[in-house]
Amino acid sequence: MSGTVPTSGDGPDDAANGRTAADDGRTAARSGGNGGTGKGGRDGGGSAGTGGNAGGMGGVAGGLTRLTEGLIRPVSLVRNGRKARRRPRPPVSKSAGPFGCEVYQNGAPLDYSGDPYEALAFARTQSDAFVWLGLVEPDGRLLAAFTEAYQLDPLAVHEAGQPSGRPRVELAADSVFLVLRTAEYVRDGELRDDSELIDTDKISILLGDRYVVTIRHGKHGDLRPVRDELRTDPALLRHGPAGVLTAVCSRVVARQLAAAQQLTADIDEAEALVFDPGRRPAPGKIYQLKREVLELKHAVTPLAEPLRALAEPQGGSPLVPVRLRRQLREVVSDLDHAVSRVSQADELLTSILQATLTQVTIAQNEDMRRISAWVAIAAVPTAIAGIYGMNFEYIPWADESWGFGVTIAVMVVLCVVLHRAFRRNGWL
Repeated sequence: MSGTVPTSGDGPDDAANGRTAADDGRTAARSGGNGGTGKGGRDGGGSAGTGGNAGGMGGVAGGLTRLTEGLIRPVSLVRNGRKARRRPRPPVSKSAGPFGCEVYQNGAPLDYSGDPYEALAFARTQSDAFVWLGLVEPDGRLLAAFTEAYQLDPLAVHEAGQPSGRPRVELAADSVFLVLRTAEYVRDGELRDDSELIDTDKISILLGDRYVVTIRHGKHGDLRPVRDELRTDPALLRHGPAGVLTAVCSRVVARQLAAAQQLTADIDEAEALVFDPGRRPAPGKIYQLKREVLELKHAVTPLAEPLRALAEPQGGSPLVPVRLRRQLREVVSDLDHAVSRVSQADELLTSILQATLTQVTIAQNEDMRRISAWVAIAAVPTAIAGIYGMNFEYIPWADESWGFGVTIAVMVVLCVVLHRAFRRNGWL
């Protein structure tokens, strides 16, 4: 806040001049009094003293006048020539965060190699220019410095600095904040119970009239291919920061669709293994596929509403031109395709999982029947041996020489008969 307050100004110097004049007047009066003798001397001395007193009074009055003027003179509280202190900014390097800070004008990059903190100020001095700042997992100090330099929304920047978050959009008259979840297919080797198939990361976009800031977390959301593609085909760059937003959304959705297609191929492979008669059912793999599909679903499905809000023909953000909204509607169409694939994969996996669990139950029943059949077969010799092991005085065939052989033969015949019966019924 600027304002004026009374200050002394030059008042002390004026008061000193007044006091000097008064002293001169008193000196002249003393000289006149001492130089006169008699009546003439006294008259001359009196005249000189009167003149000196008058001169002294005049000097005092002049000093008081200048002092009063100095006291009521207004001055500014801001001292000229002293700059406001600025907090030190962290150095910018690739290891600190940015992969690039470029200024574009009419679809072509400008030759700017200055301080990234001053890039936006430079872009505002150029006609139809904007700056694209890309940050990779920046720390808090770097985010705070760019928030101050670019006048970004602190709440949006704080959310963008977090590695987790659901896709959403915030639309304002002069800014757009969009959160995306990237998805990448990362299967390595044979499908196992603990195989990681889908890896999701986060990209946040802060959009203004002369800037676009992308903040990404993770290793699979690299935006350098987007930048290279825009350089070879600068049609989107001519639309300003909204063109970069459209290109990033298009790539993210394209990678999500590719991940959904590759995951569908894995599900088809798992389905063939489930119904292979030569393999035992493995529900662990199906559960793992189910988890990966859910992870992809959480990245794809919530993105539909934010993209539709940006692509609305009526309303939306004034920072997104009508022509780009048509292109965003094509991106929404691709996203709907990806959502449909993920939903179908989820439903197919549910059916496969139910079939697998049914097969597991059937396999368990078969094992139980097989065990029961062998127990029944083993019960025949066990029962006969138990009967002949009783301590009775008379047991049939016990005293005969052929009794042992006949008993063993009866056991074998009964076991064979039972085995053939169980085989005929499918228990063995």
